[in-house]
Amino acid sequence: MFRGNEGHRQTALFSTVQHLPRGVKKMLDSSWAPPFRRLILEKIDERRYAELYSPLKSRPNFPVNIWVGLEIIKGLFDYTDLELLEQFHFNLLTSYALGQENLGEVSICEQTLYYNRERLLEYEERTGRNLLEQEFKAITDEALDQLPIDPHTQRMDSSFLGSFIKQMSRLELIVKVLQNFYHDLPPAEQTRWAASLAEYVDEEARHISYRLKRAEVEEHLKQLGVLLFQLHQAYALDEAISSLVSYEHVGRVLKEQFSLVEEAGQTTIVLKPSSEISATSLQNPADDEATFRRKNSESHKGYLLNVTETCSPENPVQLLTDICVYQNIASDDAILAERLPEIKERTGVKEMIVDANFTSETSEAVGDEQGVSIVPTQVKGRHLSQERLSLTDFRFEGHRIISCPAGHSPLEQIDKAQKSSAYCSLCQRAVQ
Repeated sequence: MFRGNEGHRQTALFSTVQHLPRGVKKMLDSSWAPPFRRLILEKIDERRYAELYSPLKSRPNFPVNIWVGLEIIKGLFDYTDLELLEQFHFNLLTSYALGQENLGEVSICEQTLYYNRERLLEYEERTGRNLLEQEFKAITDEALDQLPIDPHTQRMDSSFLGSFIKQMSRLELIVKVLQNFYHDLPPAEQTRWAASLAEYVDEEARHISYRLKRAEVEEHLKQLGVLLFQLHQAYALDEAISSLVSYEHVGRVLKEQFSLVEEAGQTTIVLKPSSEISATSLQNPADDEATFRRKNSESHKGYLLNVTETCSPENPVQLLTDICVYQNIASDDAILAERLPEIKERTGVKEMIVDANFTSETSEAVGDEQGVSIVPTQVKGRHLSQERLSLTDFRFEGHRIISCPAGHSPLEQIDKAQKSSAYCSLCQRAVQ
């Protein structure tokens, strides 16, 4: 049953905080805890989460604003769950930031964190609403209204976000998908397939790949393709089994790793060459949304984190205004084109500073439409040596060169500027 928490709005007559020595209380007041309590905890809209709990009369929920605040603090300080719980129970700063003035007023266990996270994910899957994302935007928008922050100049950047998955070989991946599905089958169905699958389900997937010679791997991949096809066909009409996530993974691997060739009424399972495997293919059944991308000769499995923040030098602090996660195959310019209209509507941004990869005809067209200047910090292409001259070192007016990096005007403009020998012969950069 949902119940709101107003305890943080009441001041206790006798509390640890009230009886701190004056100097210690002054240190607390100048710490991160009071602003967090005032600008975040007190702004959390607990009613937003009411649908996560039963409408029937039952045991009340753990205070939502404390739980959401804990999730924010976990990210803020990069705590593990164990460290987070220790900080809440034994650190007065953390406890005060979350509305408590005595240690031990409220306690929470790991299971409560896990259950609430599970509720959030189930709710988002059912409704398409990400409640924490909505909370972030609401708190940010109110902070922009209350704090002396200029949101007109912002910057956007992205970074690869690794997935907490083990990097699997192709053979290991396919064996693991088969094993997961086999273990999800009812006992009677496991018995039905036990003899056919014994070679692949009696030991860990990684052990199978270790004991095979390179020349043997391809033959086992082909054999696995046949087994996966048989399993997929056997349960295609079984509503209960075909709704399993592990069954979906079987179908996905068949589609991504093999070609099904129909000939004379027979289906032949053909292993695809590695070069034909898409970057969006399943990387690990433990995280089926992670994708693969190679950039600057480095391999990345996981996601792309895109962040936007205010960046005016006059701001006393800078605020994150937009956070989103994409598959890591998404292009920066497509992300900018998608996110810019909402950021403009919420914050009134007028200038967006980005890396060159965010610029394209599409993103610049969206910028023009929204009245936002897209300002790249560099030009696309290879990086130029800092020690060599480039056209960016010269001052132009239209297509005319006004001056060289040393500030001297060219003697004549034809198709290119000619050096002024009087100055250029003495310039140390001329030899470059």
